[in-house]
Amino acid sequence: MVKFSIIIPVYDVEEYLPECVESILSQTFTDYEVILIDDGSADSSGALCDQYARRHPAFQVIHQENKGQSSARNEGLKRARGEYLLFVDSDDFYFDIHCLRRISERADGCDLVAFNWTIAGQASGQPAGPQAGLAGNYANGAEYLTDVLRENPAYPWYPWPYAIRTAYWREFGFRFREGIVYEDTELIYRVLLPARRVCVISDITYVYRQHRPRSTTNAPNARRLSNLLEAGEKNIQEVCRRQDISPELKKMLLNNFSNCYWAVFGIVDYIGDADRNIVKRQLAEKKWMFRYSTGVKSRVKAAVCRVNLSLALWLWRIWMMTKRERGCYVPD
Repeated sequence: MVKFSIIIPVYDVEEYLPECVESILSQTFTDYEVILIDDGSADSSGALCDQYARRHPAFQVIHQENKGQSSARNEGLKRARGEYLLFVDSDDFYFDIHCLRRISERADGCDLVAFNWTIAGQASGQPAGPQAGLAGNYANGAEYLTDVLRENPAYPWYPWPYAIRTAYWREFGFRFREGIVYEDTELIYRVLLPARRVCVISDITYVYRQHRPRSTTNAPNARRLSNLLEAGEKNIQEVCRRQDISPELKKMLLNNFSNCYWAVFGIVDYIGDADRNIVKRQLAEKKWMFRYSTGVKSRVKAAVCRVNLSLALWLWRIWMMTKRERGCYVPD
């Protein structure tokens, strides 16, 4: 058995895949396997995967017709034989040559090892994750999540800042739901919560490439925004039913998942007219989600939404226009 199974879904990333793979090949710790899942790429990504597999015995390639990132990850999970799972997006990469060694040194006995990340191109490798402010070890996932959400109430549910013990993953039967996007939002809190021991590495370990052109999350449309609303709704309903979560953690989780509503609210005006009308109807139907928001801005927006959703969206659009005029970031 190898220490790590590194699972990499690949789709039309010929420009970025070499940097991703080379960051693994350069590691000083080499007890790993790499599973590349070519998800029906139309560019040369599939051929690049084959080249790496021919040159490096630790690499294997799965070619499948395009079914989406969830399906690709699930196929990789079927093949994984490592003690721990690592998910890597094919346009991201490891921060330096010692990342896998640091993870390995902390992994023994933990269900999860959490590590920090930065955003590609960010000055001085400034951490984007909350791990720098956390303790080194947690007895369980609930304690870890409580501290995570205290540090960052809007914590994003990515799968790649964790090494996850394979036996733990399979014990609980975790699986990425296929046919949707934002499957991470729906799944990852469920992976973290029942963990029996969590070890934290405060160092930056992973580099996330944000706002890449043609990324699945960088071109919002009705289907994608509906998936995000559905993930938030599903998680809120489940958390409300659970009796095994402390009141503090429950409140923070509900606030986090209500942010799915505000994320859709914030970008609905940047999609096409037909899609916009569909999503606006869904926002009107799911206004109940924002009752769990605790932030001041969210509560102000919620108050206006209760009176008139169209008015709230119009006011939001005006505010975003003033931000654009000031040179602030506005979604494409």
